[in-house]
Amino acid sequence: MLASLCGTRWQPRFTGNIVFLEDVGEAPYRVDRMLTQLLRAGAFEGVLGFALGSWEDCGDPYPVLRERLLPLGVPVLAGLAVGHGTPQLSVWLGALGAIDTESCSLAGQFSDVDTAR
Repeated sequence: MLASLCGTRWQPRFTGNIVFLEDVGEAPYRVDRMLTQLLRAGAFEGVLGFALGSWEDCGDPYPVLRERLLPLGVPVLAGLAVGHGTPQLSVWLGALGAIDTESCSLAGQFSDVDTAR
């Protein structure tokens, strides 16, 4: 969905944020194409890091994810049980958070989240 928004007024900009990515049913070459489109559109300029959830029925997307994301020089946390897989844990989108590189975890401050939205 994020890549399909490129070139529209809803094109994503993640400056100053951690980007959460996951997918289902996409071959690695398609993940590569979508990441390349987002990179070339500037969507990842100024990101603070990436949190990668489950990649169900996507083959092995990790070589592509490494190739596209590691050159950005920000933390990349992979293997979170968030997305379409099992177990399926929840993560607050839009909450204040941080990637803890020492414990390889995603930490958050959820008290500031507006739950009425």
